[in-house]
Amino acid sequence: FKDVGGRPSLTPIGATITNLVALVLKGHPEIASLRIDVYADGVSKDATTARAEVVKAALVAAGVDAGRLKANGMGG
Repeated sequence: FKDVGGRPSLTPIGATITNLVALVLKGHPEIASLRIDVYADGVSKDATTARAEVVKAALVAAGVDAGRLKANGMGG
């Protein structure tokens, strides 16, 4: 992750990996749900939750149904 304007954003490699995960999820509807857990040392639960939401938003933008995704920040 990187901060852009004080908000978390995916790095280019993070965006690439997220797009690959989206391809897998779209190709396998039998995967009913995915929990996105974000943990980072020295980072608050609110900050890790924001990061998880960025990943979720990227997956939704790539065509994954939001109802299949749960964003979970774990703090650090």
